[in-house]
Amino acid sequence: MASREPVVGGVEIACPVGELGVELLCVSTTYHHPPHGFVISSLPSPVPTSKTLVRPWTLLLLRMGTNHGYDIRQAIIATGYPDPGSGTIYRLLRDLEAAGLVVSHWEQPGRGPERHVYRLTEAGHRQLDSDAAAVKGIAKAARSFAREYRALSDEASRGQEAAR
Repeated sequence: MASREPVVGGVEIACPVGELGVELLCVSTTYHHPPHGFVISSLPSPVPTSKTLVRPWTLLLLRMGTNHGYDIRQAIIATGYPDPGSGTIYRLLRDLEAAGLVVSHWEQPGRGPERHVYRLTEAGHRQLDSDAAAVKGIAKAARSFAREYRALSDEASRGQEAAR
């Protein structure tokens, strides 16, 4: 996994960049706060967006044997994750293929129309390993956030009870 080192107020922070770019693991935003000249750029975001885990899930499902877009989408939905939509899945599969992370071919099932079947390449396996490490980091940050928020909420509740 490549990395770039954005600067935030003179402090460097690592921002993971996967082979397909930063869009799934970081939110690249620049804020300018005149007149102080304070600039924040490319802050890593552990806050999942609706599409943050679609690539890792897609790669994992391909590794597990799910091999076409419809089944990938249904499997992602079955996890409780928000429906990414078929357009997102098929666009992602095309991008993964263009990046050399998957290969595909057309397959004629016993019944029904032909379908595009995908499988991971060696580079796709490496990207999955990289994405899995990033997802573990997101999960750790989410647990930490939940713990801190719970502590703050408990503290606020105790303060409200004491005021009564």
